[in-house]
Amino acid sequence: MLSKIIIYADKQNSYTFAYNSSSQLEYYLVDSLESNSQGVFLAKITNIQSRNNLAWLNYEFDKVGVINLPKGHSLQNGSKIVCQMTSIGIHGKMPKLSQEIKLAGKYVVLLSALKTHHYANSLIEHQKLDEISKKYKDIGLIFRSSINSLTDLKIVEAEILLLSSKLVAIAKQSALGCVLDGIPNYIELLYKYSEGLNIVTNSNKIFDGLKSCIDLWGIDELSLDSDIDKPNIELNNVAVTSNGIKLNIHKLSGINLIDIDSGSSNLSFYQVNLLAIDDIVKQIKLHDLSGIILIDFIKNMSNKECLILSDKIKKLFQDDWRRNKVLGFTKAGLCEIIRSK
Repeated sequence: MLSKIIIYADKQNSYTFAYNSSSQLEYYLVDSLESNSQGVFLAKITNIQSRNNLAWLNYEFDKVGVINLPKGHSLQNGSKIVCQMTSIGIHGKMPKLSQEIKLAGKYVVLLSALKTHHYANSLIEHQKLDEISKKYKDIGLIFRSSINSLTDLKIVEAEILLLSSKLVAIAKQSALGCVLDGIPNYIELLYKYSEGLNIVTNSNKIFDGLKSCIDLWGIDELSLDSDIDKPNIELNNVAVTSNGIKLNIHKLSGINLIDIDSGSSNLSFYQVNLLAIDDIVKQIKLHDLSGIILIDFIKNMSNKECLILSDKIKKLFQDDWRRNKVLGFTKAGLCEIIRSK
């Protein structure tokens, strides 16, 4: 579990340093202050390709994105639409937006395009939400598994009202551009680990944004300190474990490869691989690797040994704030992991 988070902001980025109960750095996240992932915009359509219902739009003064329009739409060039960023467009790809607005909270996700209610697969006894579900039957909702930790469901209702008020405010906007900021990584981290946390930041904007969530999310302490120094963290693409095992981290476009070098170790290949796993998972979290992650373990292991390695990785990722899936070993002998972006 995490015990302390430092969020340091400069003119361009915010840097999140998340420490566990042993005061060890567990997560290091960087958010661009200009990033609008999941942000909501009042945009203007500039060109519609009728053949496939694809449209180009200006979602900010000098920024262009694409959107898929529903069949039978009545929109035309110059039309204004409210839309949400679904992909910020990296590696030369154009940003993608959607007319379906999803406002995420710690306990629920509000859906603008639907009026139905859904429940997370890992949500226990969702029948206890029947009363709230009936009360807000005209609002599309997804109830998240974080509700499992609650004894007072009034908090869930409070978050529904908060998200609903944001949706109403969005509908009243008339000026083109961003009408609701996107969700930075540190907020999604807090969705997972807010209870009992001590949070300190040097940013008035971040402090004000979190202040309203202290009781809602169970944050233990939130403080503003404009004089805090940015922790000196230097991440290299080559990491050496306490056992002398070298990990080479290669970041490619959408694919990350971690290669293991045993060096002069006299241990068996399986023992080297097993000893390296804790540090591999640690480096994945610190480098915030996402998408496809391939681990190139030292080869010549039995199927049973591969299974033990996979099970240990799954266990270490159980409490990860990003959604992940350990797929196991490919035919080429690489261990494949999918970690959500």
